[in-house]
Amino acid sequence: MDAHDWHRQATAPAPPWPDPLSVAEFESLTRTARDDYFRRLSLAMNSTVVVSQPMQAVQAHLDEIVATNRLRPPGAMPMVAVTAPFSAGKSTLLKQWGFAVHRGVLGDEVHSDRPTWSPRPGVVADWVPVVYVTLMASSSIKEINALVLLYLGYPPEGLARTTTTRVLHALRMHGVQLPPVRRLR
Repeated sequence: MDAHDWHRQATAPAPPWPDPLSVAEFESLTRTARDDYFRRLSLAMNSTVVVSQPMQAVQAHLDEIVATNRLRPPGAMPMVAVTAPFSAGKSTLLKQWGFAVHRGVLGDEVHSDRPTWSPRPGVVADWVPVVYVTLMASSSIKEINALVLLYLGYPPEGLARTTTTRVLHALRMHGVQLPPVRRLR
């Protein structure tokens, strides 16, 4: 996934739910109409995220950490690591939270196919307030830098110290606010 894929996912409208049918109405449908109904129902169901109380609590905690970090001077800040068993919903939780942050930061620009901003006079850059990368266990700084650069559309090659400098410049250039990161076990 890159920044443009993220933006499309964060701003895509959910598929509409089909109108409910009575048993009699359903039974009166042709085979093709039934298949179409199930396809539309399946799309709507698969795009629906059920937000649980624990999910809301984690998202509120993430909001607190981000708010606290914005008040701190540059330097080391608290970071979040989300761990849970396979298929527990880590990606879903972080994506839903990150999508909301993305839409909130962009404001009216959220409706743009490719939001841009001006980090300094005379410069226009893609506006990418959220970076989402998937890390494998024991990822090195070079691997993390490469993933961030790829996400932002830059080539990932180079020495670790060079790519770290390029990543910091790219994060500033694209207006990144925070980086939700998911670590696979």
